[in-house]
Amino acid sequence: MKYKLLRYSLLSMLVMLCGGGIFAALAGVNEQSPEVSLDFTDKTKWDIPVEGSSNTQLATFTNGTYSIKLSATNNYKMNTGYLILGKKDSYLELPAFNFDVEKIEVVGTGSASESVKQNIYVGDVAVSTETTGAKNVTNTYLINSDYQAAGNIYKLVVTSAHNTQISKINVYKKSSGDTPAEVSYYVMGENMPGLSWDVVPLFSLSHSFL
Repeated sequence: MKYKLLRYSLLSMLVMLCGGGIFAALAGVNEQSPEVSLDFTDKTKWDIPVEGSSNTQLATFTNGTYSIKLSATNNYKMNTGYLILGKKDSYLELPAFNFDVEKIEVVGTGSASESVKQNIYVGDVAVSTETTGAKNVTNTYLINSDYQAAGNIYKLVVTSAHNTQISKINVYKKSSGDTPAEVSYYVMGENMPGLSWDVVPLFSLSHSFL
């Protein structure tokens, strides 16, 4: 007999209860996906300059869905597979979002600087922890809780005398705080031929976690 999937709070679990022939298997853990993802791997998707060595003036660019602003002290342009931005005090300004922002990820490239420092700002206030290096790394910026509200304008700022290379920016909506994972529990049928399985409700728990 089949029953509804049970909800459970752990991210991963594999339980075997041998005596009764009960097998509990994790059937799928809910993983948070970015609410917005800005992809700079295809330079034809943005109207950002692809040539020049002195693109510095503050300007707005779009991919048809979202608009960003770029300002550079040295240069910004689209290369094959990434956006280059530099150097110190250069920034990429994200659009205002209609949801609370908990986390921003900035994905680097294999040819990026290992020394470049960068951080997320709202106005002149750093709202996360500065990172070092963009080579083969995804830098994660957890946003200060005082600056997570919808409508804030976030800027990725280069804070060292280097260029940064950006292949993607992922923006994550603030979690509701109650995200139970989906788990299915199975009991081996008494009829061994064919090893048929029935879904049975063993227990249900709910737990809040980030």
